[in-house]
Amino acid sequence: MTPALLVVGLNHTTAPVEVRERLAVRDAELAGALMELTAASGLGEALLLSTCNRVEVWGVERASGAAGAVIRWLAGQNGSLPAELAGHLYVRRGPEAIAHMAAVAAGLDSMMVGEPQILGQVKAAHAAAVAHGAAGPVLAEATGHALR
Repeated sequence: MTPALLVVGLNHTTAPVEVRERLAVRDAELAGALMELTAASGLGEALLLSTCNRVEVWGVERASGAAGAVIRWLAGQNGSLPAELAGHLYVRRGPEAIAHMAAVAAGLDSMMVGEPQILGQVKAAHAAAVAHGAAGPVLAEATGHALR
């Protein structure tokens, strides 16, 4: 399988605040969460974007079934079953994932369209993933395109 960019997540349009809060990853938990995520998911690289309006895993899929593994991991973060999250999650791959990343970074996929805070959150999420050894060259290039 050729590695592909993958986004699995939920946001303010797909999930109520209660669900988003249950899946949120706190800064203090980020290093452990990234280690667990990469070990459990089949992602070669991973980034967690967790804000008040979204929880997304951006990654490089190196094995088939990675999206399902990410969904199981997300569900496990709060003791849910994957089926409980199914109606709230979206999965995007390849060019669709890159377009989604750009829309998020630009604030086009925000509750308040154009809000600038998300740009800093995307930068911080990528920097944290790099610092914890979870992000590599593919996510660096994709995130760089999204930020531009």
